[in-house]
Amino acid sequence: MAMERWGWGFLLEYTSLGKRAGAAGLWPAMLADRAGLTFDDRHALALAQAIRRKWMLLKTGWQDWVWQYVMFKAHHPVGSLVDRPRPGRIFELFMRLQSLLPLYVSPFGVPVSVLQLVDLAKFIFLEQSEISPKVLNQIILGLQSLCLNHDDKAQELVDLPLSRMIGRLYFAWLENQVGILATPYAVLIAAHEPQIDFTRVSSSSQFLNYVEKEPRHNPDARLAMLVRLDARVKYNPRTMFTAAWERLKLDGPREYFA
Repeated sequence: MAMERWGWGFLLEYTSLGKRAGAAGLWPAMLADRAGLTFDDRHALALAQAIRRKWMLLKTGWQDWVWQYVMFKAHHPVGSLVDRPRPGRIFELFMRLQSLLPLYVSPFGVPVSVLQLVDLAKFIFLEQSEISPKVLNQIILGLQSLCLNHDDKAQELVDLPLSRMIGRLYFAWLENQVGILATPYAVLIAAHEPQIDFTRVSSSSQFLNYVEKEPRHNPDARLAMLVRLDARVKYNPRTMFTAAWERLKLDGPREYFA
């Protein structure tokens, strides 16, 4: 219930991408897509599927973070009978998923085969040097494709979709960088897309092209960029908002940061 109301519901009703999708009448198609139901409006369903692909890590990571908050971190947590997830366990699960197809990325202009998912995870989360937005976007696009193709298999093997595992890692590091209070505000920045007008988008491929060609149009890439913010912004959403713009050129819904 928490994941749906404060996770999924928050994305639809508070982020600019979710609100613009709602203004264009896409919410019913997005709900049908989530439930695996048929939908008569094929154009709306295709757009809903495209949105799901491009905020996959943000959506699953945010819903998982909300679940963990309600279960373990709230003033009155409800998860006393459930074991709290260990961040290190995700790397253990990655090791069990080595049978998945290798992911090919080109972080330095040369195709690299990442034979173990744990190596990719360590590269993304433990690499201290700067990664350009374009390189980061290419990695994220690869991860989105990998999750799209192998979420069901990962669910079968380790009882967690691959997208939720990677999303959990992103949000664990994001909370470590910006603090628990600022994490929901970081989601608002990650899903901030005030320029898109879905009523004028002719096809899902047009939307995908718009999102994929520029890192700052890709919600999951924006999330990955925010994860690398200096930890000095911790616990202060307004400071984080300012730093996100000054350092990363990532804007957000200003009405929430006044």
